[in-house]
Amino acid sequence: MCRWACRNGVSGYGKTNIPGRRTTYRGGAERTVQEAKRDIVAPYFYDYLLTELDVLKDSRRSDMKFIFGNIAEELLPLLLRILPPGFETMNFVDYTASRVVQRREVLKNIPSDDVPCILTYTFHDDNVGVLPQLAIGSLHELTKDLRLHGWSAIMILVLPI
Repeated sequence: MCRWACRNGVSGYGKTNIPGRRTTYRGGAERTVQEAKRDIVAPYFYDYLLTELDVLKDSRRSDMKFIFGNIAEELLPLLLRILPPGFETMNFVDYTASRVVQRREVLKNIPSDDVPCILTYTFHDDNVGVLPQLAIGSLHELTKDLRLHGWSAIMILVLPI
């Protein structure tokens, strides 16, 4: 069991990306620990499902690709060691484009050349306000960063007010 997850492991943390050290995170440092634990356990489940049970073997889409969502920021540099080949990620750094830009250093910590990465943020809802076009400067900066670091796409949440 856990052929790729166990083989690759998650050792190799640097002192800066240990869960619990990001104290400015909404929800606090304890939430970063819980998210990292979740994101270490989930690949084991997928490995069991896809490798041991081989659930795709008799399906019409045995070549199906998976998108693993919202990986804890502390684990981003380790994606190649955590995810099996062919997986993609959908990541959430912060809620709005302007808050993501304030934390743009996170965008360069993901091996986006080897793992296709999608960034999720909201563009228009009750937390952003009635004038979402005011975020255009942040969107421009964010788009430049995503291109610079090789991210493959963005997913923008648009929830009518």
